[in-house]
Amino acid sequence: MDPDAELAFQVALKEWTVLGCRDGGQIDIRLDSSSGKQVANVMEINPLAGLRPGWSQLPIIAENNGVSFDDVNNHIFQSAMKRINAKNEHCDPSIYRAISYSPTA
Repeated sequence: MDPDAELAFQVALKEWTVLGCRDGGQIDIRLDSSSGKQVANVMEINPLAGLRPGWSQLPIIAENNGVSFDDVNNHIFQSAMKRINAKNEHCDPSIYRAISYSPTA
């Protein structure tokens, strides 16, 4: 991975985790080397990033990196379901049928 991309990735992941964000979203990073050292500055954290295909940044960036819109949505859904199931292990899993997700073909 490109060193600048790796720096941005590490900073974004750290901030996402520290703030308790979950499932999916977007962190905007601006790299700055004016001090002589490359620094990744967080510009914005959007835990509810837009998901409109072809319009919103998250699906566009994902698509440009080989991740389909369905895969993005499935990842968000699976992450949320994992958290819900861990929190409600005693619940009957059939209650989740109404919100099950299957990607479009």
